[in-house]
Amino acid sequence: MEKKGKYNIDSLNTSTLYSLSNGLGTEYDPLRSLEISGAPQYSRQELINAYRSLWPCRKICDYLPRVMAQPWGRLNIKREGDVIESRANKYLTKGKFKNLYCRGQQLANLYGGAVVIRYVQDGRDFNEPISRHFASLQKQSGIEQIQYSRIYNPWEVYPYLQNGYGDVENPDYYQVSIAGTDSKPGNYIIHKDRVLRFRGAPTDYETMRLNRGFEDSLLTPFITSVLRYLNAINYVGATVTSFEFIVHKLQNLFSELENEESQIHLKERLKIAHQTLSSLRGLVVDKEEEEVEIVSRNYSGVKEIIELLLNEVIAASGLTKPQFIQEHPSGLSATGESERMAQADNIRALQEEKWGEQIEWDCQLQLWGLGYYGEDWGWEWANSFQLTSLEEAEVTLKMAQAQQIVQSTQKGII
Repeated sequence: MEKKGKYNIDSLNTSTLYSLSNGLGTEYDPLRSLEISGAPQYSRQELINAYRSLWPCRKICDYLPRVMAQPWGRLNIKREGDVIESRANKYLTKGKFKNLYCRGQQLANLYGGAVVIRYVQDGRDFNEPISRHFASLQKQSGIEQIQYSRIYNPWEVYPYLQNGYGDVENPDYYQVSIAGTDSKPGNYIIHKDRVLRFRGAPTDYETMRLNRGFEDSLLTPFITSVLRYLNAINYVGATVTSFEFIVHKLQNLFSELENEESQIHLKERLKIAHQTLSSLRGLVVDKEEEEVEIVSRNYSGVKEIIELLLNEVIAASGLTKPQFIQEHPSGLSATGESERMAQADNIRALQEEKWGEQIEWDCQLQLWGLGYYGEDWGWEWANSFQLTSLEEAEVTLKMAQAQQIVQSTQKGII
């Protein structure tokens, strides 16, 4: 029979080992700080407060939607010179329409989602799909038959799941729970055809259920980094105003503090010392009873720490440094052509990811409203890449040189 020691190592759970002498495994273990804690679940008011009071939070919610909406795009029908295309684009390229997309995405970045209701005069209830023949039901034609509501937040319009089951990411119905909409009051169910939905940061289904059926706010992983950076800035700013402070040494200080009258006397003495230093730039002290020392703070390494915190904030924002703080190496043109082309490609990808499905459905509705049911059309996003003045001049120069070479060659041949 094998003799075993006092402790059977096989029976120990090593994940619960603690060392009281050095704190290993307890709450005093430094490695416990590496554990990933649960993501915060911010309330609506907390998100609003962060957006209103912290400029970095406003920046990451607003910047990319503005850049995405700036170049915009247009509906193209393969038949050249089509009147239907012109009439549809008259509305689809309006500033009011693209601003709706821009603002809707900004609120989706803030809340995790946002909704606009499409009011289509098709003779059907809100909980039914939109009829493709609604143009024939009204005497007026085209875009006047389609209107858009204001932008609703996830607490007003949200995915409707019967008995809690269904596709929370792409539901068939939405529930409206507000005092009233632009046309109908109340609490009712609306079909997805009539909803223009904007999405926040992708997340898992369980989190979406906690977020009332919407994606995550861009601020959820961002606020912690921002507060760490801004708190450092505030602390440095506060210490700059008091980079020197007075250390007043008094004999028998603690015994004197036991007397209330002595405490009052001490406060008055310190007040006089500060006033004298401020007005006369000097101090008068009792040689036998007092000693005063002016101590200066050490600011070495502060700049490097602040820059590290700023880099963390920029990384968490998902923006580049020029985008986040509008800082270019030596003017906007110093940002290389390849970087600007990469940014333009990124903007195009975001437009398609966030707005592609929605804008195609809006195009389809506009065409149906004009009585056009063909399939030979598509939406084309405009390219946000633009040459600088210097680059345009270089292109013009090269084209002129090439044309001159061609002309010289032709004369030589003749």
